[in-house]
Amino acid sequence: SSDLRALTPRAATPRAITPRPLGPSGGSLPAAQHRASSSRASARPSQHFKDMTIAEMESRLEQKFSKKMCGSGQGQRQGAPPLSARELLEENKQLIQEKKQQKALARKNSREFVQKLLEEDRRVEEGTKATDQGKKSALKELSQHYLLKIAEKEEAKAAAH
Repeated sequence: SSDLRALTPRAATPRAITPRPLGPSGGSLPAAQHRASSSRASARPSQHFKDMTIAEMESRLEQKFSKKMCGSGQGQRQGAPPLSARELLEENKQLIQEKKQQKALARKNSREFVQKLLEEDRRVEEGTKATDQGKKSALKELSQHYLLKIAEKEEAKAAAH
């Protein structure tokens, strides 16, 4: 019976059936607007902005935007007073300078890394070349040795005949 229950459709819950608010023309709002208005209504406190005093509105706005305006995303100026235009300009100049220095350092490190790789490749290539040359000279000596032995044997055969 538990298998049968899993296959049957469930009854609609009372939460799923909510009346749609009426639009300005008296008809119901489209589904997308209804979802947006219901999510906004649930996210907002019960007090509507028309019922708020100026001080309440300012405190609400301050709570909402103070984190964004003070740059709390970076975590540098949390709790500090807002910057003046001059201070902001100076801070931006300092950040730009630091960024330039970081780029220059990264470029320098990159050049040094490439130089090290090239130097290592050159050393490996020289080592390989020296090894190949050593093998080549050893083979040449060996072939000369065999040629001398062959010539000596032929001379010995010729002297024996």
